[in-house]
Amino acid sequence: KKGPDEELTKVVAEMEEDYNELNARYKEMVAAGKSGGGVESTELMEVIQQLQQKGYQLHLMRKGLLPVPFKAPPTTSPEGQRRKVAALRILQDFREQQSGGSTVAS
Repeated sequence: KKGPDEELTKVVAEMEEDYNELNARYKEMVAAGKSGGGVESTELMEVIQQLQQKGYQLHLMRKGLLPVPFKAPPTTSPEGQRRKVAALRILQDFREQQSGGSTVAS
């Protein structure tokens, strides 16, 4: 049975692959725009937004891979709870996209 760190590492690797594909698409669109090819600004903005979202998700997921020398007590402040809920929503959205969009070989 896989441990949580192993599963998290696999998810981060898949997210990095998605991010790299988006980044390559972005670079192609920018190059096409510079060479006079028609690139819709709305299409470019959509790719940029996807890159930003994926980058933020990766940032949050990578934080889970870092060793934590000191485990802080659970936060009970309203702001801490909001951050935790936001992080969990991002994770849930990612899992829903993965289960609905493509099948991942295990």
